[in-house]
Amino acid sequence: AIVALVHDILVMLSMYIIFRIPFNMNFIAAALTIFGYSINATIVVFDRVRENKKSVQFSKAPFSEVVDKSIWQTMGRTINTTLTTLFTIGMVFILGVPSLKQFTLPLIVGILAGGWSSVLLSCSLWNVFRKKFRKKRI
Repeated sequence: AIVALVHDILVMLSMYIIFRIPFNMNFIAAALTIFGYSINATIVVFDRVRENKKSVQFSKAPFSEVVDKSIWQTMGRTINTTLTTLFTIGMVFILGVPSLKQFTLPLIVGILAGGWSSVLLSCSLWNVFRKKFRKKRI
């Protein structure tokens, strides 16, 4: 989850650098907004993995299968949340004043990256780290 958060902030930071947007209070507000959306989506997926792992249907299934099923179960929610937010922020970008555009453009990119990383990157990394660093039972 932390790697996914760092990814999201680095993507947003790169937008500030590429478009030469000045770092000010808008940067802090955009970073905190992206943190909130990303952490929320990551927690939803991780909680679904936890619930599915405890269920009878997946009690004997490999962890990678549980992660895959959990991602697909939360995909609709994540897409709906991301598109709803992007529509609203997109309208603010199109109709807003230039000072708001300095806030909304990196926010649009950050929310897209956050939706992607929360669902796909964080769970895949969890699966990889679990395989690599899990202690063997005797």
